[in-house]
Amino acid sequence: MKKLILGVFCICMLVGCGSKDAYERNESAGKIVTITLDEMQEKLSNKETFPIVFTTSYCGYCSEFHEVFEEYIKTHHVVMYEVVLDMEDRSEQENLDIILPHFPQFYSTPGVFFVKDGKNEEYLDFASLGMNEEVIDEWVQKHQLDRKK
Repeated sequence: MKKLILGVFCICMLVGCGSKDAYERNESAGKIVTITLDEMQEKLSNKETFPIVFTTSYCGYCSEFHEVFEEYIKTHHVVMYEVVLDMEDRSEQENLDIILPHFPQFYSTPGVFFVKDGKNEEYLDFASLGMNEEVIDEWVQKHQLDRKK
């Protein structure tokens, strides 16, 4: 009986009680890196993993996103790539022709997506979830965007 209890104890110690999805979070400041649609396409073709947000400089919801996200990244090391659509040297339709094949859920700004290995994996729908730090933090943890390296 003692061997059985000792065996169970040893297994528990090896496996641990924590979640298999738990990870060590980097609490240093994150940042937003502005890129162009051409640079975004290059990241996609290189099969990179990254979060991206599509914004415009005149969008009120984009300003709200910046306020919330910039406060959030003061203590979460997330690097968010941003494409400011009205800074592109293309028409709105040309921008959409580039974006929609990769991000078919994109319909308004800010449009936040998680790309894994060059493929759109998830759209962060602020319209249905709300735009606040809790929603962003859940999304960041789901994709481990602030993982300590």
